[in-house]
Amino acid sequence: MTRLSAALALACAVAAVGGCFTGPSVGNFRPAVSGHGVETDIRLRTARVQGELLEVRDTAYVVIGDDGVLLVPFSAVRATHFSGVDDTGAGAPDPALAETLKLMSRFPRGIPRQALEQILADARQTSLKVVR
Repeated sequence: MTRLSAALALACAVAAVGGCFTGPSVGNFRPAVSGHGVETDIRLRTARVQGELLEVRDTAYVVIGDDGVLLVPFSAVRATHFSGVDDTGAGAPDPALAETLKLMSRFPRGIPRQALEQILADARQTSLKVVR
């Protein structure tokens, strides 16, 4: 009976651990397998910004998308969706979420000046476009 109890306990433990998986797998999560940041969809009052999250600053997101390289102030944000992260509400992310998003962005420690200049040049911009 002890072997049966041990086997049952092991089976329960394996089932419990297997049932705890949440979120995307590493193999299917673009930021984990490439140099790209997480895909984002930011809703503003009358517009929408979609693209790749390059950086999370103290007061804004930096996103690259079809409209160029954009600075999206938290004050303009009505809602956000980041791939692999729960949707968030208006304004600034809470500190824990901001830290998670920084780690998921292409530049977790901030965009180096030379890299930003090259990204802007590639987008045919001289500075970030601020969206409201």
